[in-house]
Amino acid sequence: MPDPTGVVGDSVVARGGKDAAPRVRLIAMGSFEVNADCHWPRHQHLEYEAIVPTRGRYRARINAIEVSVPVGHLLLLKPMDWHQDLLKRGTRYWSLQFALVDASLRTAGGWFRAGLPIDRQICRAPREARALLQRMRDETARGDGLSALIQDAIAGEFAWRIARAFDRTALAPGLIADHDDDGFATRLERWFQSRLHERVGVDEMARAMGMGRSALCAACQRHLG
Repeated sequence: MPDPTGVVGDSVVARGGKDAAPRVRLIAMGSFEVNADCHWPRHQHLEYEAIVPTRGRYRARINAIEVSVPVGHLLLLKPMDWHQDLLKRGTRYWSLQFALVDASLRTAGGWFRAGLPIDRQICRAPREARALLQRMRDETARGDGLSALIQDAIAGEFAWRIARAFDRTALAPGLIADHDDDGFATRLERWFQSRLHERVGVDEMARAMGMGRSALCAACQRHLG
């Protein structure tokens, strides 16, 4: 059916449910180079910390277990993990500390499933990781009234790309999956509301929802009955 306005386009429904994901707030960040072998004292952080090596292996003892993180991977520490750096000369790495601003997810198990082995807190670093870290650092140099807000926004992208990089079985059930499920009906309703005066087909609906026809039918059956 022709659009009476004469405007042609293709809309995609935003992937966000009625229950938004927790907001990410940047706490601190920096890039470091180790000039001599050293061991930092055992300590804990109150928030999350991502370690991204850029040269050599980042070594540490996490909750009494030694880990070695190669370039191309990252380690994500939970709040209250016991952490001791075992640094070797020549190692370079980024460190980024962030908080999840949502009371239900600020506990030690908010990101990962309870009882997850330490080695599963290591994953391949998203290909965008270094560029996002550099952008956050560049914003520090700008130092204007919007820098903190922009840094938080970039930190949010960084955090959720990390979540995507981890195996879903490592993540706490409510971190991603629940938002996906809760959002389907809301996104579909939003799309219908934007097309109240148009004739629409199943294929167009599936494209807007970012899935195939059969996946759309299965999702409707699962969520709508």
